[in-house]
Amino acid sequence: DGWGRARLAIIPDASAASLREFITANIAPGSTIVSDGWRGYGNAVEGYAHEPVSVWKSGLEAHASLPAVHRLFALVKRMIEGTYQGSGSVEHLQEYLDEFVFRFNRRHSTHRGLVFMRLLEPAVKRGPVTYRNLVRKPEPKAVHPRGVSGPHALPGSMERETSERPWRSPRATLE
Repeated sequence: DGWGRARLAIIPDASAASLREFITANIAPGSTIVSDGWRGYGNAVEGYAHEPVSVWKSGLEAHASLPAVHRLFALVKRMIEGTYQGSGSVEHLQEYLDEFVFRFNRRHSTHRGLVFMRLLEPAVKRGPVTYRNLVRKPEPKAVHPRGVSGPHALPGSMERETSERPWRSPRATLE
């Protein structure tokens, strides 16, 4: 498909300083950066060849001017909506982006065992992870969701008499 590797990160704002931090962490010096024509890049792209593409001046649709960027974000949105079915949270967005980048950058891998190994390496190095490590807000919710209160019984549609099941009897033995 001619695309290189993807790098995605949430940045605090669109300032040149924030953009510069992302660029220097993810793009090799001397590379060419192709971007939209936004003036805010300013000195963020200093030291790199910069090819701004003004969508407005080109007269083309944005997806025609910068097709790879628009295709990449369409794939990200599809992955998040398809995988998490709308239940993803903003607090975990960076993790969703990391998962997408991991899969995207290994999409043409011919050595599936290496992909699995690369997935396991950080897990083994990190050690055990608890639920409280995974959630952004580890303290219990102040207001519990509405639902069934009291003893947890089956809903009326599920209540029925138990049938004879000798295999569930504690006295049942294998003969």
